[in-house]
Parts: sequence; structure tokens; C-alpha cells
Amino acid sequence: MNALNAAAEQNLIDRVEALGAECRERAQEIEQQRNLPVDIAESMSELGLFGLFAPKGYGGAEGNAPLGILLLETLARHESASAWCAMIGMTSAQTLGFLPEDAARTIFARPDTRISGVFAPRGTAVREGDQLCINGHWQWGSGTRNAHWVLAGVRVLDESGEPEMKQIGDKQIPLFGMAVVPAGGVQWDDNWHSLGLCGTGSSDFRIQDVRIPAGQLVDILGRRTVDAPLYRFPQMTLLATGIAAVALGIAEGALEESIAICQTKVRMGSSSAQAAKPSVQMALGEMHARLRAARTWLYHCLEDAWATVREPGGRASESQRRDLRLAGNLCTYTAVDATQLAYRQAGGDSVYKTAGLERRLRDVNVITQHVQMSQQIFEQGGRLLFELPTDTSML
Repeated sequence: MNALNAAAEQNLIDRVEALGAECRERAQEIEQQRNLPVDIAESMSELGLFGLFAPKGYGGAEGNAPLGILLLETLARHESASAWCAMIGMTSAQTLGFLPEDAARTIFARPDTRISGVFAPRGTAVREGDQLCINGHWQWGSGTRNAHWVLAGVRVLDESGEPEMKQIGDKQIPLFGMAVVPAGGVQWDDNWHSLGLCGTGSSDFRIQDVRIPAGQLVDILGRRTVDAPLYRFPQMTLLATGIAAVALGIAEGALEESIAICQTKVRMGSSSAQAAKPSVQMALGEMHARLRAARTWLYHCLEDAWATVREPGGRASESQRRDLRLAGNLCTYTAVDATQLAYRQAGGDSVYKTAGLERRLRDVNVITQHVQMSQQIFEQGGRLLFELPTDTSML
């Protein structure tokens, strides 16, 4: 797949909209299966979603970040789990821009390649000559059961078992990264029984004594091997923005569903539909405004940072990263408020799974438990506003 022009981008948006409508129809199936059905994952591959953030030189689309975020929001407006898995797969493919070319080409051998995984360094990678021996146990393996390659966060140890160190500025820190492991070397636990995002297949997985070439270690704090805007864009910031887009889409869909129910819903003791009540009109009108305001700031910050990295050698500034992370958190927690309001205004109809509102309520609340959406992001942003010493390495 080549880089997308305007017509191709619009075509992709339209096709994702259509796929989202199909996923909405199959929402209960997805939830009951506790994993994204294979045919839906394959449809995403055929659309190019999993290769959207893969380097153009290796056969990916190398699409722009704002487009990718819009696609996630579009999909989430219909169905949450498919959007979540797409978000994990898209941002995982961005890591190819940090690998040696031969390793990246081995991994992304086909444009329908699916990569998913976990950043947290819950495992180890022990050097054995030009190979790494991978061991560990990871949680939250969203989308990994449908992946061809699995990313696993690791601490890197030398051949004697001692931590390898990396120089960052004037500090030395332990070297960690993400090992890219073929799916055949991964074992999954059947333990994804969750409150929400049930269809994401986010079960634990284990890797035992799997050896990979040393070149298949992603050092996200290291040198980018592809110098293009998408790989100059801060990876953790892009991940957090993708998460916010999923929450945003869930809330938009929830408001749409609630408004549709309120058109005809007459509560016991009332002579008129919910939609005719000034209190309901005010509540939904205000929440629509709040959600759109949060969305506008998110996309403003995203476009601003994207314009910077598109300049030769451009890097997002600390203030751009700060504001994008704050905007992502604001979107997510506003989305929770909007979804809860939508649920309440729809009355008793909202408790049924056929309505979809109860699923959206569960899904959006689970998103707040992701480490990238921690309330501490607001604290971190405040520290930066006060110009206090702050660790921004994961910003």
C-alpha cells in the first residue's frame, strides 16, 4: 500500500464507516466470543488499518496521524472492541520505524500483517550472541490472538544476566524495549472475563525460551531508523491519543443511541416523550457541547503537533506533548460523563444489551483504567505548567 492521497483517505473513511456498521450488528457476538472474530480482523487487514502506521518503504501506508485517529473514532462510534483492537494494531505497527530495515521487512512481509502487543516490561530478553532469549508473563494482550507478531515489553540483560544500561542525557537507565515475537511462540491464558471491552481478547500471555534475532528488539527511546513524520511523532503520545479517540467515539455513539430512544420513550407517570422535556433537552445539549469542545481541542493539539513533525527534522515540543496528553485525558473523562448521561436519560431501555448503551457504559469506564489515561496525567501537565522538574520520558 502506498501513501494515501485525499481521495484514498475519504474512501478509507467510508469503508471504515461501513465496517463499523457491520461490527455494531455483531456487537453481542463479539462480546460473547471475548475476542475479535477472525473475519473482522481480516477485514481490517484488507482495509489497511493494521498497516496504516507502517513505513511506506516496507509496504505500509505511512498514513498521517490525524487520519488514523479519525478512523478509530469512527469505528468506536459503532462498536468498541473492534476500535480498541484497531488502535493497538495501528500503534504497534509504528514501532517498525525503530527497527533495522532487514528486521522490519521480515516482520512486515505482507501488507495485511497484524502486530499487537504490550509495552510494559514484564519480561526479560537475555543476549545470546546475536540472538535474544525471551521469557515473561504479560497482561492486557489486546488483539494478540489475531496477530501474526506479538510485541512484548522486556528488560534487556547481558549474557551474564546483568541489566544492560542505556545513556539518556546525563543519566544511565536500564535498557528496556519491546521484543517482536512470532505468534507461534506465544501461549495465551483464558482469563479475559472483564467488566468491559469484553471482545478485545485482552488475556494474559506467556513466552518461554523463545529466541529471536537481536534486531527484533524495539528500543523506543533509541534512534529511529525511518526518518519520517510518523516516526518523529512521540509514540506514547500517539498511543494515548488513540485511546482517547476510542473513548470519544463510544460517547458519540452513546449520545446518538440515547437521543433515538428519547424520541419515543415515555417514562411511567409522564404524558410526553423524554425528548419533549426541557430538562432532558438541556442535559443532552450541554453534554453534546462539552464533548464537541473536548474533541475540538484534541484535534487542534493533534494537528498542531503533526504540522511540527512534518517539518524536516521536526520534533513535537514539550508543551505540544503536554497539551495533547491533557486533551486526551479530557476527552476520555468527558466521554465517561457523556456516556453515563446518555445511559440515564434513556431510562429502563438502556439496561438491555440490545440497546448497546449498557455495553458502552462498561467499555468507556474500563478505558479509564489504562495507564495512559491515569488521572496523574493531569498532575503531570500541571507540574509542567508550573515549570517544576517532571519526568517526561513517557510523555
